Order: sequence, then structure tokens, then C-alpha cells
Amino acid sequence: MEVARKEISHRSHSRWDLFGMVLSLACGVHCVALPALMGALPLFGLELFHDPAFEWLMVGLISTLATTVFVRGYLLHRRKAVFVLLAAGLISFIALRPFAEAISHETTHIVTVFGGLAFIAGHWYNSKWSRSRCATCQH
Repeated sequence: MEVARKEISHRSHSRWDLFGMVLSLACGVHCVALPALMGALPLFGLELFHDPAFEWLMVGLISTLATTVFVRGYLLHRRKAVFVLLAAGLISFIALRPFAEAISHETTHIVTVFGGLAFIAGHWYNSKWSRSRCATCQH
């Protein structure tokens, strides 16, 4: 019974990491594609994707999900490297936002994509380390 509960818990945790990777990837695609599609967004009724409120919503979702999943993963695998990737992602996503108007759009997009890649790498490692920990731990 205990083994089954831990296996289900690990599968659920792994799904959250996968969801975090997909959400972070979508954010990166948004940042890369948005400058090229700026003129076409109103034609398709998609100007919402250029709204700062939408971007803050995405930043909040990705940051909250990553923080929660990385902490839960750390409690399982005890590898502090996930917090380095979490910090890189959070700094890239949140610390840059107040200065976005003062720096070029290209720089903002590059730094944001870097943050997304840090989150994707963090979720990938977190999932990998959690799986290896579950395979070797004593249930």
C-alpha cells in the first residue's frame, strides 16, 4: 500500500514538472514570436497576448508552479541545483520587469527566454532526480 502511494505521488509530481516545462516553453515561444506577429495580432483578435496583464499572469503562473514543484522535488531528491535554476528563472522573469521600458525589447526577450530555459531545465532535472531517487529509495 505504501509503495503504491509513493509511486502515485511520484507520477503526479512528474506530471507537474511536465506541465511546468510546457508552460515555460509556451512562454518562450510567445516571447520569440510576439515581435514578428505584432501587426497581425489585431487581425486575429489576439491582442490579449501583448497585454502586460497577460504577461504578468504567465510570469505568476510559471513562477508559482516552478517554486512549488522544485521545493517538493528537493524534499525528495535533496539536490540544491534546482534552486540555482529556480533563482535564474525568477530573476530573469521578475527582476527585469520593472526595467523593461528602459532597455531594448530584444534584450528583454533574450533575458526572458533565458529564464524560460532555466525553468525548463529545472523541471527536467527535478523530474529526473525525483525518478532516480524513487528508484533507489527504500519504500
